[in-house]
Amino acid sequence: MSAISFSFRSTKEIAPLEIRLSYRIKGDKNPKSFYTRSRIEVDKKYWDEFHFKSDFPNYKDIEKQNWVKEIKAKQHSINVEIENIKTYLLSAFNSVPQSKLIDVVNKKWLEDQIELYYNPVSNIEDEVGSEIPKDLISYIDFYIDYRKNEMKLTSVKKYNVVKHKLERFEKKKERRKF
Repeated sequence: MSAISFSFRSTKEIAPLEIRLSYRIKGDKNPKSFYTRSRIEVDKKYWDEFHFKSDFPNYKDIEKQNWVKEIKAKQHSINVEIENIKTYLLSAFNSVPQSKLIDVVNKKWLEDQIELYYNPVSNIEDEVGSEIPKDLISYIDFYIDYRKNEMKLTSVKKYNVVKHKLERFEKKKERRKF
């Protein structure tokens, strides 16, 4: 038997939800539990005060009515994402043979499953229609372009800083390695 739950376990105001996978093996007294982060970012106040709330008063003020609509829409979108992740994880968990659970299912397995959920394995070359670069500097540009819709601007800046440092290093050494 396995269970998956989501919680806000951060001291920051805005943080990703934590995913907890718990399961018990027959004959074992203690359940196994593993945590990892999802990519569902929420703020602490929303999660504590509004996410589980369903009985909002009927406001006469238009602004408050719109606020309630926004909260309900946010609840719905987060709940849909949570259910999709639960379905995916339970399917992956149930595909592991019962005899191998203790050896296979651990924190690393959970992290890998979440990574596969967000980035399913596919043939990237078919998807982008071009060849993946073999050298690191060109690959950084390829990666930034490929993940442009998923990355924050700060991540793009960090990758570009690394790329420029590598370019300066290659220029100093007067060679390019593949």
